[in-house]
Formats: sequence, structure tokens, C-alpha cells
Amino acid sequence: MHRRRLLAIAYTCSPSRGSEAGAAWGTLLTLAEHADVTVVTSPYFSEELRAWYKAHPDEGLHFVEVPQPGYGRLVDHVTRWHRQADFAKYLGWLNAAGERSRALVADGSFDAAVHVAFGSYWTPSPVTDLGIPSIWGPVGGATKTPLRLWPALGWRGVLGEVEKRVAIAAAARTPSTRATWRQATVRVAEAPATQRVLSRDGSSVPKLQRAILSRVPEVAHPEQREPFVVFPSSLQGRKGPRLALRALAAGPAHLRLVFAADGYERRPLERLARRLGVADRVEFRGWVSREEMFSLFVRSTAVMFTGVREEGGCALAEAMLLGAPVVVLGVGGARMIAESSTDPDRVAVVEPRSVTRVVDDLGAALARFAADPSPRTDGHLDQQTTAEALRQVVEDAIARGSR
Repeated sequence: MHRRRLLAIAYTCSPSRGSEAGAAWGTLLTLAEHADVTVVTSPYFSEELRAWYKAHPDEGLHFVEVPQPGYGRLVDHVTRWHRQADFAKYLGWLNAAGERSRALVADGSFDAAVHVAFGSYWTPSPVTDLGIPSIWGPVGGATKTPLRLWPALGWRGVLGEVEKRVAIAAAARTPSTRATWRQATVRVAEAPATQRVLSRDGSSVPKLQRAILSRVPEVAHPEQREPFVVFPSSLQGRKGPRLALRALAAGPAHLRLVFAADGYERRPLERLARRLGVADRVEFRGWVSREEMFSLFVRSTAVMFTGVREEGGCALAEAMLLGAPVVVLGVGGARMIAESSTDPDRVAVVEPRSVTRVVDDLGAALARFAADPSPRTDGHLDQQTTAEALRQVVEDAIARGSR
């Protein structure tokens, strides 16, 4: 097959990071298996990208750096309303990235354009305005916390949920976002809720979870697992750390829980641990390096993911790629990742019922893994199916564009 030439817009991407940058990086590497990819990106991880390119000049990835808008430095110093300000900076960068992309595709040599990072169904993308076939996505943004789990959010989490829903409803109706919806050759959803939104007009919308394409380095595994559970997500209401803590209290008494992150929920969690009588079995490590996180994954009895509004889950994918047993609240993209396991014995998916029922089911899952720690260390995530689906999306977009 002819090797394609693609233009990718990725606000963030890095070979040595997780989260959004890691998901974008895995997607870019997968695209580069069948295409030469020119990546329009921001300066965030420019040194890492240059070092990688120097070591891998023939891997099919080429980087074009587009600087932040002129007000970017001012935004970086904003502390109040920081998230909203950062979003404004991203939109400004998208405009600049669109201008640079139009100059790049002017020679007519690109087969298609794809939006790789920070894609939401309620934000616009310049890939649909380049005069070539466009892949909008995978995009997320429609997954909502089930109402029956709102009690697990804490007051700040509930407030954030309400604010998020109002902001998304407004942003999804802007003319630029609607234009992106109409003009995209192919729309791709990252989770079931977004797929339902994007297909309301009768369009066929494939579903593809970018986090499954994450990459991990080789990590030394110990001879046996230790009696602790890792919670690798940030300590925010939407990540469900209160559910994890209550699950510890409902699970085996010899297990410990390691919170390997930080966030505004830390103090409330410390108080809750004392009320539950498990404070001596809980460790708050704060933010840890990626290397330390991977070490925790391979040593632990299980890794727990209780996010109540998950579009993806790079840490979940990384844990599975490193062979760790995982306990997952079956919401949105996290369910998709968990169900892509090649070894169901190392996965426990808990249905998002009432808080009491979820806690009981999480505790039972921990008891199962603690009673018989898995000796297996091989990865158990099916990446090939997702990689092939991504390749097919690109080919479908090009075929539609030519028609």
C-alpha cells in the first residue's frame, strides 16, 4: 500500500509523559507505522521531541513547532480562573496552528489531516479547514458522572460537575464548533457518550480509544506482588478517590492503599481515612515520577481506577501494558480500555450503581486479587485491534475525500 502523508495537529505530545501527551504520542507512533506524519505542535515539550527525533530520524515523524499566542505568557501567570484562561490560550494556539497548517498543505502533497490531541466534541479544529480529507478525533467530552454517584464527588466535585456541564452546553453551540462538525470528513469518538452525541444526525461515527495506544518502557518485575493497591489518579472528586478509600475499608484488612498523586481532595481523604479506621493503612505519596509510578504498578496487588467521568485513562492502559491487575469503575473510556484486556482474570470491571453497591463491589474485587495475586507480568492490552481501527479510519477518510 502507498505510504500516506498526513498532517497531525497535536497541541501536546511527548515520548516520556503520560496523560494527554502520552495518548497523543501513542497515536502519532501508530499513524507513523503506515504514513509519514508532520506534527504541528506547541513548544511545551520541544526539547524532548528534538532529542527523540535526533535518535529516531527515520521513524516517520516530523515536528513543526507553533508558538503560543502573544498573551500566552500572561495566561501562564494567571492563578485565579486558571483553567478557563488556559483554555483561551489553547483556542488562540489552534488559530495559529491552523494558519501554519494551511501553509504546509499548500503544496498538495498531504493525503489527510487528523486532530490528535485535546480534541473535544465541543471545541473546533482547524483540520476541517485545510482543503484535504480530515479526521476529527478521536474526540471526547460527553461522558457525565452518573447522578447516583454524585455523593462520592464531595462539594467541590459537584460544583465542578455543574460548571462543566454548563460550559460544554454553551461551547458546543458556537458557530466554529458547529462548522467543524459539518466539515469533518470522518468524526471519531473516544467514548460511547461522545459517539452518541456525534451520531445524532445519522452519521456513522467510529469509536476509538487513544489511551490503548500508549507506550511504556521495559520495567523490571519483582518475583511476587506486594499487599498494596495503587491509586494513580489525581485527588479530585471526578477521579473517585473517596470510593477507593471506602473500598479499602470494605476489602481485606491486610491491604494498604497508596495514593500516588495529589489534589484538593487530600485533606478530606485524610479525615475520611481516620473516620473509617484505616489511616494506618493509607499512604499519601503526592506526585511521583513516571518511573516510580511504573515501579508501583509492577509491585502492587492491583491498581484501582474509580473515575466517575472518564473519557480515557492513560494510566489504566499503562498499568495493563505492564501486566498489573486492575480494578475499574465501568464508566466511559475506562470501560473500553478494561474490556480490551487479553486476560480477563486480571481485570475487574465494577458497574456504576449506587455508592454503597460500588464500594461493596470494589472491596470484593480487591479481595479476589489479594487472595490470589497474579504471578503474570506480561502486558494484557489488545493494542493491535485499535491500531488497525485507526489505520482504517485514515483510509476511509481519504476514500471519502476523493469521492
